[in-house]
Amino acid sequence: MSERLDTIICRCEEITLAEVLEAIDAGCSTISAVKRYTRAGMGPCQGRGCARAIAQLIAQRTGNIRAELRPDRARFPIVPTEISGFSSIREEPLEKAETMIPQRKACTSSLSIDTKESYDAIVIGGGYHGLSIARQLAEAGVKTILLERKEIGSGSSGANFGFVQLQDSNTGISFELNRRGFERMGQMEKELAADLEYRKVGSLIFAQTDEQMAALEALYREKHALGLDVRFISPRDITSLEPYMNVKSIKGASWHLQAQINPFRYLFAMVKKGKEAGLTIRENTIVREIRVSDTSCKGVVLANGECIRSNVVIVAAGAYTGTLCSTCGLEVPIEYVIGEAFISEPVRPHIMNFISSASFFATAHDSTGAAASFTAGQTASGNILIGETSEPGPSNPEDALLLTSAAHCVRIPRMLEELYPDLKRLTALRSWATCSPSAPGFEPFLGATEIDGLFLAAGFKSSVIISSVVGQILTDLIVRGRTWCDISSFNRGRVKWSGASKDRSDRDENRSY
Repeated sequence: MSERLDTIICRCEEITLAEVLEAIDAGCSTISAVKRYTRAGMGPCQGRGCARAIAQLIAQRTGNIRAELRPDRARFPIVPTEISGFSSIREEPLEKAETMIPQRKACTSSLSIDTKESYDAIVIGGGYHGLSIARQLAEAGVKTILLERKEIGSGSSGANFGFVQLQDSNTGISFELNRRGFERMGQMEKELAADLEYRKVGSLIFAQTDEQMAALEALYREKHALGLDVRFISPRDITSLEPYMNVKSIKGASWHLQAQINPFRYLFAMVKKGKEAGLTIRENTIVREIRVSDTSCKGVVLANGECIRSNVVIVAAGAYTGTLCSTCGLEVPIEYVIGEAFISEPVRPHIMNFISSASFFATAHDSTGAAASFTAGQTASGNILIGETSEPGPSNPEDALLLTSAAHCVRIPRMLEELYPDLKRLTALRSWATCSPSAPGFEPFLGATEIDGLFLAAGFKSSVIISSVVGQILTDLIVRGRTWCDISSFNRGRVKWSGASKDRSDRDENRSY
């Protein structure tokens, strides 16, 4: 048996049978989920050699029908390609062929299927925050169901680099939440009883213009005043931290020791712990409507007309939050951009820190068109993550095609070659695009709303670091009716409900104790 468990299933990534079975037992019931958890299928062949074997193992282990398991989507560039070769692509808007993307049929049924299924709480969204909330609610004894429109980690959480970063946090209550989250993430492997590939890694933010330098100096002074051990360093000092980095165009940088996790292992560790506590998870389940009667939440209606009852609904649906909340008359001004990134073949240690340009938060959410700002890091497995190009998507993220853009193919390789000349011939294995949510002022929507029982958790600036704290806060509010800090400013005056007027002056769901 031990020899059989050592059998290589994915030759590209050298993933064994034992590792695939571990992923399935952790809750991975699809080919793409096993890929995210183990990296099987992330190599040069993009799963051509192992997908069928993985499908067979899933069917045997779970009882699913193999023929019904969807193959994972191949991603540009399909075959391994030298990243510098992309720069020859013409940077012009490309006509997007909608026929390439299977369109979901709109639900036309006006009748709800009353299944009499009810829960104490419904969580919508299977990313960092939805899973953190659902897991902690279940552990608190709350009968909870999590609904995910696709698969666990298929949205922006699954496209996240996994860096636990504190240096770029907003001030005020946001910083306190992030600082608490940073401390808790250091204990998360123990809390979840799982290997998350947690490791300490520096965060280096560099400036290339006088304007960026001024902003970086202000960021440094701000964080230093809050007690964060941030170092401001010269270009000469950068080389001691990043020996392969070309610093000719860099005027200065700030550095802080932070951390990195494997985002997929974190997501599925929460899945496993949640299920052990009684959490119900339904993937590929689209919520059509949030049901409200008078001023109270009553549950949700699914795209197939099925009704699930609950007096508590938590919306942690990322970019889809605004569209979803509009079904009950709640206006949540969640913005989003289509973010893009590359991942390379595994190489020897080359990028020692998480690198980002000081222009990132100024340009990565530009509302006028595609913007590129360099950010990069290397995973524990040696793959280099390179981004990011972003541009505003259509008003409804459901209409976003998420195709790799010409702007991304041209601009990011040029930035990589300028900053890391030795990586000019780096081979790109895949790219991805995702709907990345953001909120006005980079302050999230968090906590209770004017609709009794409806809570929000969306629009976070740094998702990984704050996820555990968000789960605790929402659990406190739902179980105890109070939490340890005043988060009322996150929603008050920013979220509007078109239902009956309601004076919130005496509401105390978010009060501090």
